[in-house]
Amino acid sequence: MIFTDFFAALLFGLVIVYTLSRTFGTNGPWGSFPAFWAVVFLFAWTSGVWLRPYGSLWMGINWMPIVIVGLLAAALLAAISPRDSPFFFKNKKGAATAENRKANMDVFFWILIFGLALLAISHFFWFPQFGWH
Repeated sequence: MIFTDFFAALLFGLVIVYTLSRTFGTNGPWGSFPAFWAVVFLFAWTSGVWLRPYGSLWMGINWMPIVIVGLLAAALLAAISPRDSPFFFKNKKGAATAENRKANMDVFFWILIFGLALLAISHFFWFPQFGWH
């Protein structure tokens, strides 16, 4: 089950991120399609292994938690993506510079990636008794 959940999250994450990127013209808060996809994929995979299975089976996996959490994570990340501000919001005194915001988002990205990967993998290796499979 580890590989079927993994590949289903990989596939659904790619479809969700590609669709949102093309529809809304955003690549997530990091401005990179692979980073946006990696976060959505890890959210979808983690939800697929930890949430109670529901919905119909597709190739032996319950795909509903993967799709729903993947859509929610992608929508949230698309909503917080940087946009061009109107002219009256630019150049305020005391506002964080673009470099500081980018550095903060990079640190957040790696903490999020590490935490989600650890959470997904921990289901299979440290807590198999809590699994639904």
